[in-house]
Amino acid sequence: MKISRRDFNFLLGSTGLAACTPGMDPLDAAPARDAQVPPDASDAGAETDARADAAAPREGLFARRTKTVSPDADGTGDGSDARPWTLTQAMELAVAGDVVGIRPGRYVGRQPQASIDDPSLTNNLPAWAPANDGTADAPIVFVAQFSAAHHDTDRSELHSGASHGAGSRTGWPCFGTRMRTRTSHVKWIGLYADEGDPEGHISQDCGVITCWNADHVTIAECHVVGDPEVDGGDNYSAIRLEGVEDSEIHDNRLEGFWGGGGTNNSGVILYGVDRLRVEHNHLLRCAHGVQPKGAGYGLEMQALTVRLNHFEGCVSALRLHRPVANPDGSRSRVQQNLVEGCRYFIELTTSSGVMRVADLDVFNNTIAHGRDGADPGCIWWAAPPDGGDCRVFNNLFFDVDAYLGSYSASAAAIAGFAAYDHNALSFARSAFGGSRALQDMALSEWQSTHGHDRSSLVGDPRVDDAYRLQPDSPCVGAGRDLLGLFGPVDGPVDIGAFVTCGETIGIRTA
Repeated sequence: MKISRRDFNFLLGSTGLAACTPGMDPLDAAPARDAQVPPDASDAGAETDARADAAAPREGLFARRTKTVSPDADGTGDGSDARPWTLTQAMELAVAGDVVGIRPGRYVGRQPQASIDDPSLTNNLPAWAPANDGTADAPIVFVAQFSAAHHDTDRSELHSGASHGAGSRTGWPCFGTRMRTRTSHVKWIGLYADEGDPEGHISQDCGVITCWNADHVTIAECHVVGDPEVDGGDNYSAIRLEGVEDSEIHDNRLEGFWGGGGTNNSGVILYGVDRLRVEHNHLLRCAHGVQPKGAGYGLEMQALTVRLNHFEGCVSALRLHRPVANPDGSRSRVQQNLVEGCRYFIELTTSSGVMRVADLDVFNNTIAHGRDGADPGCIWWAAPPDGGDCRVFNNLFFDVDAYLGSYSASAAAIAGFAAYDHNALSFARSAFGGSRALQDMALSEWQSTHGHDRSSLVGDPRVDDAYRLQPDSPCVGAGRDLLGLFGPVDGPVDIGAFVTCGETIGIRTA
């Protein structure tokens, strides 16, 4: 995969400041991939085996395969290198502990018989879903020989098998988990899927990767591409999770799920998902990057962590209908993301009833060039908030139209939703956008009357072309480490996404 100089800067991800020894290459100072953020007992969705896999090159995992899949297999093989399985055989025969290596080539699925028998299930049942479960100590792993997130050639390409005529949007998911019985401990790693392929379509209310009724699922290092001809649609997504717990989505490239900027089209869409990590992904030109949309399946969308992702050219990086309060006391986090050229950083909304977002920490993110003149406000309330006990701190808003905004929520309602402080604000129009009352409110009134952002900075944050702080930036040490992730609790920390020498924003190197 070719890496531009600008992408190389993102991979370095360093402030070049106190965390680095002068003259040291930031990569030399970087911690191991699994140590990007110090461990914390309240981290959501931690999974030891998935984190270990994240640190291993994909080719190394493929080399440890116990079974082999090939696009030219004849269906009579035993899964050996000499007599490989088809991918369909692998779905039926892989068992706990199997590492199923998928050779490069084109794999075309077909509609599951269950959704032929019951068309109401068409959007929910993938062409490929394993029949068996893994375990905590012995997951079932499906891994491409070459990671699609890192390679433009020699990819293992999976296509749903659905085709359609002009203007028609019929299809089914490409791969994921079965729906009617629970799936546990399955990993999909390094695969490529193009929804615009003539044999790779899904419906407009569907995800290319769809997982239902599952736990301990990992989706990693995949490259999923949307169809640029889709115009409109609803819930058209790269990854869709429903009724899923204790899972991870990391190091994927998800692009083009735009659909004309449709209301719910997303890179990742979630329904009833608890304890999920979404990290180190690159989400490019999706209408919404990550959208926790609804509850269900006895789950309330709790303990969600979205961190170290690169969102680029989306309407909103995150469109939040949830998360909500967590009974065990753990909080959801939006942490150290780079949001570039998106209309909104966070849009808070609801599909029906009141909006429920609570117990959410939004900190150390960098939001750059969020300017399009429409509905200004990097954090935007599309509905009045019904929630609270949230915190917004240490975020860097660089060259944006406005900081906060809404047409329907008052300043008092926004003030009561969260505590806001130690942010860096560089806005082109005004601190607040949307309604005339908000536009007319000065930042000084927000600080004095509502008590927020009293320690925040206004003006040029002094960043380089990769949005890292320059040595003379006023943001150096101007934040507060409220969670003690980078040092002592409440100690000084840099504002913005690049806090240490070692973090990578977006996809990590193979």
